Amino acid sequence: MKVFLVSDSTVQSYDGYYYPQTGWGQVFWEYFKEREKMKETVCEACTYPQSRAYIMPSVTIENRAIGGRSSRSFIEEGKLKEIEPVLSCGDYMLVQFGHNDATIQRPERYVPAEDFHIYIQQYIDICREKSAECILVTPVARRNCDNTEVFKISFDEYRQVMLKMAEEQDLPVLDLGRLSTDYLNKIGNEKSKELYLHTKKGQYKGAYEEGAEDNTHLSINGARIYAEMAAELIKENKRLKKLAEMLK
Repeated sequence: MKVFLVSDSTVQSYDGYYYPQTGWGQVFWEYFKEREKMKETVCEACTYPQSRAYIMPSVTIENRAIGGRSSRSFIEEGKLKEIEPVLSCGDYMLVQFGHNDATIQRPERYVPAEDFHIYIQQYIDICREKSAECILVTPVARRNCDNTEVFKISFDEYRQVMLKMAEEQDLPVLDLGRLSTDYLNKIGNEKSKELYLHTKKGQYKGAYEEGAEDNTHLSINGARIYAEMAAELIKENKRLKKLAEMLK
C-alpha cells in the first residue's frame, strides 16, 4: 500500500540545510506502527528532488508535496500526471491545497475559490480511475493572530469547497484547518510562535542563520503537532479503517 501526500510547502520534506523548517508530510511516518523500520529515499518516477519516500514493510508514504504550488500549478506542471502510473488499487492520496491557490499576486498559481473545485476534482477523478481513495485535507492554519489575539481559519473559502465536495461525493475529509486553528487559539499567540519559523540570528546554521519571522511555514515542532493531528483525524474516520490500523 502507498500513501501519496500531494500539497505545498507546509507538507513538503526539506533537507538539513533548511532546518528547522519541516513540512508535516516529512514527519507523518513517525505516527505509523512500523516507524522503527522506516527507510527514506527519493520517490521513484518523480522529476523533482524534493519528493521523499518513507518505506515501511506494509506501507510506503510518498511525499510528493512541493513548495509554491497550488492545486492548479501542481497539475499544469505535470506533477499529478507523474503519480498516475504508480497509483494502484487500495492506495491513498491526501490532497491539501489552498495556501498558494489564494495568492492573487502570483497568476501562475492563483485559483479563485469559485474555481477551486475544478482542479480538486481532477485529483478525485484520478483516484477513482485507479480505485484508490482520495482524502481531502483542508489547509493547515497560518499564524494569523490579529490584535484581539484570536486565530481565524486560514483560507476558509477553499476549505468550504473541500468540505462541500466531500459531502456531495461521499469522500473522506480531514478538517486540519479547523483543528489546527482551534489548537492555536488554545495555546495562544506567544506559544504559537514555536510551531512556525520564528528563529533568532545565529540560532541555526544554514538557510535561517540570520533568523526568521515566518507565520506560514512550520518548524519541526509544528510539523509534528500537525502530522499527529492528521493521524488522529484518520483514526476518527470510519471510512479509513484500513489506513487507521497502520497508525500507532
